[in-house]
Amino acid sequence: MKHVGLIYDFDMTLSEEYQQEPLLRKFSKEIKEKYGIEDIENYFSTLCSGQGIDIGVGAMQQILIDSKNLFGGLTNQQMRKEFAPLVKLSTGLPEWFDRIDEYIAELNLDSTHHIVSAGFVPLIEGSPIAPYLSSIHAGNFIEDKDGINLISHIVDPYNKMREITHICKGEGREDSRLAIDEYEINYDHVIVFGDGKSDKSMFNFVRERGGYAIGVYQKYDDSSMRKALELIGNVNFIVPRDYSAGSRLEEVSKVALKQISKRNCTYDYRLVHALKLKQLRHSELINLTSSHLNSCDDCSERSKDTVIYW
Repeated sequence: MKHVGLIYDFDMTLSEEYQQEPLLRKFSKEIKEKYGIEDIENYFSTLCSGQGIDIGVGAMQQILIDSKNLFGGLTNQQMRKEFAPLVKLSTGLPEWFDRIDEYIAELNLDSTHHIVSAGFVPLIEGSPIAPYLSSIHAGNFIEDKDGINLISHIVDPYNKMREITHICKGEGREDSRLAIDEYEINYDHVIVFGDGKSDKSMFNFVRERGGYAIGVYQKYDDSSMRKALELIGNVNFIVPRDYSAGSRLEEVSKVALKQISKRNCTYDYRLVHALKLKQLRHSELINLTSSHLNSCDDCSERSKDTVIYW
């Protein structure tokens, strides 16, 4: 049985706000007094930008800096139990997971769901979607008796490919040298969901290997829609961020899943992808790949231009 991996970014992909916002809202008065920041949405951009610090590293470091005094001894358990349940999830969650799994089973496929996020593990572990996840790849803190005091793991928002490879290889085999047919999830059986430019590298990584990429945006929000337009060429579909039954997101996900269920093509899709990008140089390889693309409905479907639903 084919194993399909559905891999999601978290912030603004499965949620309607950044996962740290419930924490920042609680301490908004203290943040204003200490930093003069009126809007908590500007907390990270104000304190981390302009210093040459990667936003993934910067966000975790800034929370750590303020954890003792400003946040009163913040703990992983506090993030998990108090703040994670308050993160506003996108429409249709968590019901999406059971419903899409039922459809996947009808296609005679097996499925697992995974998060790859530059956020924090406890803020995802405590959310209502956690019971549906097979793995969470995100930043983690170590703590002592006074709360969090060290960073143990960071997910670089612009380099999520490493985490995807770990997911596809399978738990406990992350650093093993495996042939692709030994992976638990083949790359061309992956569907990845994200919302912005930090997800482009992961979109391209999956698409290059024959999987599907779906970009999401907040409907009727001009800023979110502009971000979506930047994903053209990096994703198969751009759809509103709505996981409800009958939504466009569910519709295109089912299209991708059905294609995966029917797939019997063994041609290296990386060559098809390179052909589309005009990156192949050897004339015989160009002719061979062009001939295959013209005769293979599956590769033709995967290589179509981005389809946008407004």
